Amino acid sequence: MSTSPAREPVWESIWERAVIPAIPEGGCGVDQDGGRLTGHALTRQVRRFIVEHLETDTDLDVLLVLQRHPENCWDAVRLAGVLRIHRDQADRILARMAANGLARADQSRYRYEPATANLARSVAILAALHPTYRVAIRRVMFSGESRRAPAALRGGRDATRQRPTKLPRPNTSDH
Repeated sequence: MSTSPAREPVWESIWERAVIPAIPEGGCGVDQDGGRLTGHALTRQVRRFIVEHLETDTDLDVLLVLQRHPENCWDAVRLAGVLRIHRDQADRILARMAANGLARADQSRYRYEPATANLARSVAILAALHPTYRVAIRRVMFSGESRRAPAALRGGRDATRQRPTKLPRPNTSDH
């Protein structure tokens, strides 16, 4: 009976080997003495980027994988395998990333290539903040700030919709 060597989980290997870029000089949340992140790291620029470009946790995961491996071309099948998501979901997210100017599409393959320096700077800041501010990033993503947040979180019409009243059970006893 031969035992095969233990395989390192794909998810852990990607994140452990990821190179997290330094926050750009003068970027958000940088303390001038020592470069430590302050408590207000999610500035207006980062919050706006999150609200305008990210709909789900998976969007964030896809963006971080693309950003951390800019030399790679990704198709839906490969990305789905790495993130363990459905191929159709990966395809939709990649197409949305390209439409939002975060990736360049070449047929059915995508590469991280922000359309503007401002987008690249926002993604670099977000990637640098992500390990420390995961919860804060998700709060912004799913808060009322997001136009994509479910209506119940935004306080929209669905938030005030009441549940239908329960109908009384029919009396089946014989009197």
